[in-house]
Amino acid sequence: WRVPFLNFVFEITGEGTEVRLNGEDELAKQTVSFSVPVPEYLPENFELTNSMDDTVKSYLTYQDDAGNEIIYIFTSSDETMWTKYADQEKENVSINGMNGYLIGGSGQEGITLIWGSEDEVFTLWGEISADELIKIAESIK
Repeated sequence: WRVPFLNFVFEITGEGTEVRLNGEDELAKQTVSFSVPVPEYLPENFELTNSMDDTVKSYLTYQDDAGNEIIYIFTSSDETMWTKYADQEKENVSINGMNGYLIGGSGQEGITLIWGSEDEVFTLWGEISADELIKIAESIK
């Protein structure tokens, strides 16, 4: 996938996402490149519909034909991502050997899955089942 967003080009490959500036000026010719691991699995009919980067986080939004969304956020380790959920009821999970939390129920409120290591934090939110969210998370390597 290649998704233009403002002056950024996101190129999603099997190994991750490359982000670079797009344009003719000198600043735009400099490469802003980092690797964002992306899901290898998505539930049927979900497609990438939006992507955004704010220099410390990458956001990818997937949507199906019915308008259900899955939002994926990848960031370098950010303590606020973890403490944000400290007071919420959550289930401990392990995703690809990393500790995390499954938070929330199903329906319109959606479910949040957050996991990571000292170096990176992954967050998935979706209006899908917890099992599907975990399957997506396990496909991100």
